[in-house]
Formats: sequence, C-alpha cells, structure tokens
Amino acid sequence: MKDGANSGSHNPSEMSGQGARDTSAQLPYISMPIPYTHPGALAGLMALYGIAAPPPETADVLELGCAGGGNIIPLAAQFPRAKFIGVDLSDAHVMAARQRIAALGLKNIEIRKGDIAKLRFSKEKFDYVLCHGVFSWVPTSAQKAILKICTERLTRNGVAAISYNVLPGWHLRNVIRDLAFFHCKKADPPKARADQVRKILAELAASVNTADPYGQVLAHEAKRIAGLPSSYILGEFLSAENTAYYFEEFAGMAAAHRLSYVCEGDLAASLPEYLMPSAAPRIAELAGSDPVLKQQYLDFFTGRTFRRSVLIRSQRAKELRAPPTPDGLRNLNISATLKADAAESSETVSAFKDGRARTVKAKDPAVRLALARLADAYPSMLTLDEMLAPVGTIKAPRDAASEGRVLDVVFKLLASGRANISTTPLRTGRMDQPRPKVWTVARAEAATGQPWVTSRTHHAVALNKGLSHLIKFIDGTRDRPAIAKQLALNLSAGDVKISDFMTGKPVPEGKAPSALDLVQRSLAYLAVNALLEPVP
Repeated sequence: MKDGANSGSHNPSEMSGQGARDTSAQLPYISMPIPYTHPGALAGLMALYGIAAPPPETADVLELGCAGGGNIIPLAAQFPRAKFIGVDLSDAHVMAARQRIAALGLKNIEIRKGDIAKLRFSKEKFDYVLCHGVFSWVPTSAQKAILKICTERLTRNGVAAISYNVLPGWHLRNVIRDLAFFHCKKADPPKARADQVRKILAELAASVNTADPYGQVLAHEAKRIAGLPSSYILGEFLSAENTAYYFEEFAGMAAAHRLSYVCEGDLAASLPEYLMPSAAPRIAELAGSDPVLKQQYLDFFTGRTFRRSVLIRSQRAKELRAPPTPDGLRNLNISATLKADAAESSETVSAFKDGRARTVKAKDPAVRLALARLADAYPSMLTLDEMLAPVGTIKAPRDAASEGRVLDVVFKLLASGRANISTTPLRTGRMDQPRPKVWTVARAEAATGQPWVTSRTHHAVALNKGLSHLIKFIDGTRDRPAIAKQLALNLSAGDVKISDFMTGKPVPEGKAPSALDLVQRSLAYLAVNALLEPVP
C-alpha cells in the first residue's frame, strides 16, 4: 500500500497488520474485544494519574479501523446511553458489523465506511478515540490523519488509545517479514500465502542452529505463528505497510499534534520498577526526569515489539500526577484474579493464588479482608469501601493507615497485571443463581458459531462446541435441572456429544459425566469468565 492509498484497519485483539485492500473480503481480520480500550479502564488509568476523564456511561466514542465491530459493538451494548461510531475501509467488515448491530437491536452505534486519511467530521467531538492495530500498518498520510483526528476531535478531557509496533524489538521480526516477501508469490490467494509463510518458517526453524541468535529468532517465530490466524500473517508480514517506531519518534509525532503521552494501556508496561525491576535504577539514572527518555530506555532494556499508548491533549499535561500513586485507586472499581489458598493460609496469614498460580500472602487484618473480598467477588469489581465494609462479625480496623496499606497492595497487584480497574462498576452473575443467563452479546456471538465470545469484562473467552450449543438454553428462563433436561434430550438426539464439552480430553470408559454435571461445569466456566449476567 503506497502513501496516500486507501487505508482501513486490521483489528484482531493482539494481532497487528494492515493487509492489502483486496484481501479483507477473502480473509477478513478477526475482530475481537480489546480490553485496554474499554472506556472504563482508560478512565481508571487517567484517575491514577490525577486526570478526570469523561464518564464512559454517557461518552461519545470513535473507533478508527473497527473491522467487523468485535471491539466496539460489545461496548455499545454495555453502555446504552453512550454513542459509538466505528470507521473501516473494508466493505466486508462494514457489512459484517452492521449485521451484528442489527441482530442485537442496538440504536447507539453507527458503522461508517471510509478511508482514515480522507475522513471528514462535521461538528462531532469524541470523549474517547480508539485506534488499535492500525497506526503501523497504514501509510504516512493515514498516520498523520489519525493524530490530527485526535487533536481536532477529542473533547478537552478526552482520551486516545493508539497501538503500534516499536523498535528496537521489531527489528528481529523484520527478518520474518523479509523472508515472507521473498518466498511468497503475490499471485497466490491470501490463505495460500499465509500457509507458505508457516511452512517455510517451520522448515528453516527445524534446520538452523538454535544455539545462535538467528536460529533462536526463527525457532521462536515459527512456534509463535504456527497457531495464529492467516489474517495475522498477511497483515503483519505480507502487507505493504508495516512501520515500527522508536517510542521517542512516536511521542514526538504526538507532541507535534499537541498530544501528550500518559502511559500504556497495560499499566505495568509503563513502569520499569514492575516490568523490569532489575533495570529500573539504571533506567532512572539514564533518563533522569524525562518521561519520554524513560520509556525509550525501557524499550531498549526489554526489547518489546508492541505498544498500546494512551494520550491526552497537551493542554492537560500539566495536570498529570506522575508517577501514579496507590491513592488514585480510592474511588475506582477493582477486580483481582485471586483465589483463596487454604493450604498456605493460617490463623495469622491469608494466602491467595493469582491467575498464574503465583502466591500472594497478607498478615495485616485489613489487607486480609480486602483480598478475601476480591477473591470471593471475582470477576465482579469492588470499591475500597466494599472491600473493607463490615459484614456481621467479619470486619477489620478501618482508618487512614489501614486503607493506605490496602491500596498499596492492590496497586502492586494492578502494576503486576493481577488486577483490573475501571471507573464504572461491574457486577457479574454467579454460577449458583437460580436461573442463570449468559449476557446478550455472548449469546448472539455463540449463535454465529465463532469459537469465542465477549465477556462482560471485555475479554475474548474461548468456547468448545458443547458450550456453544448449551449457551442458547442459558437465557434466564430455565433453572439448572431444566437446562440439564434440555441438554440430555440433545445428547440423546445426537445434536451434541459429550466429547464436545471435553476440549480434546478423552471421555473415560463408563465414566461419562451426566447432563447435570456438564451443566454445572459449564456454569462454573461461564461464571469465572464473566459471561453470566447478575440476578436483578
């Protein structure tokens, strides 16, 4: 794609790349929810830095390069009083997004077809501008247009989120890009070209010496892309445009458009002391008080390849409170992927496991209570007051010092990727509610047969064939026995198989789970992944 050519989007969760215009109809980009772009999460990050962002519940939101609407449509469903506009160049993407919107009956969202470099707005202003998986993969004219739109169309308190490939880490992946361009025949269909890349990379990885750096790069990339969608390979390695930037360059372009960098959408990636503790003192020494240099040296030390940067209008930069402080959590909604660990707990110490089986221990009574409440509520969110509120005989000391200790611990969880924040409250359904109901967006997505659905926390959750079948009956009208009875009928009729629920695991001879057992297991999975709506 040459500079000035039409520019649209790619948008598969963490998949990056802007393919040639003629491939989207043949091989559409996978359009998924992108958690860090959730307006509540972005507003929460702003609160940590002392910036008041617009309320997501009534915000005007623009997504540039929305693909099939997998990110913006669930947001519109979650915030019915907000207004959403998505823009994409591809006819196939726009049509798919509009069909999804019609199926859900949403009235607060519009999908427009357009070239980012040529977009025109009347007097529209936006509180949030989202642009994931587009910036590096479009021509310079479209990149300038993206930043110009942020400058001219963000409200005074508005927030922009832009992702892009970064150097020096991306230099290593240019090896794969060069190989892909050299090896593949342009005349072949898109899917065939992607298959060629997988095959040649696997062959090279099996032949090279993995003891040297070149062999390590090939082996790592061959393993990484083996299971990734063909649309990713086309966009990342076979698109005409894919420009990686040093962070200092990107920050300079943003500054030229009167935009200031705040942090990364994943907070830990902004903080050397959490992302790379061993190097943090040296990074601080090298960068001094310059926040841009700090981030640039962090990229040199980590070799990261991708950023999700959050920007505000430069006129508000003087209001930034940096570094962020735990006290900024005081009025936010918080969830943490914790589970009580009875084996490691005692009368004086409470132990918890996070989502990656790392142990968190607490002796302080207030901290113990707060973490226990977070673990019990997950994936629902709680405020500080809810974490420390006395219930019956369960209570802990409540004063400024104890609150401070709780906030310190929660901030460490957040900065290490074990907690989430939002300015908007979130309550999810529990598996033991009388008539469970999978939320509307997920039920609609499951009905299309796609192997994942969007959770109420704005994450993509994998579904096996059994769950995809069962979800249609978890609509709030049936209790557990009724759902199990329906499933038993479907199993008998051959509409679904027990093996469809097992995700590759064999069914033990003579020990096949009952329909009720399958329902219970499914509800547990749906509940912990925030797919159930709460009981009114």
